[in-house]
Amino acid sequence: MQRETLVAPEPDRAPLRRHWMEYAKALDDLAAVHGQIGDDTTPIQYRSWLEPVSKEFYALNRFEKNYGFKVCGSERGPNHG
Repeated sequence: MQRETLVAPEPDRAPLRRHWMEYAKALDDLAAVHGQIGDDTTPIQYRSWLEPVSKEFYALNRFEKNYGFKVCGSERGPNHG
């Protein structure tokens, strides 16, 4: 089975484009956090660096659920048993 790229209706394109840009930023921020980790990094430092990134991903997840994305990694979909 091949996946097809779906084209969003015109009114949804701007919010979805914004969402994608925010998602890309969150991934970059997560990579930056991992780039800061050194041999002397404490769990408290790591947690303080990770907390804002975690909030970014939480907001992205809320957008996806509110928007109506039906199949997320944490949800069972038609192809997941």
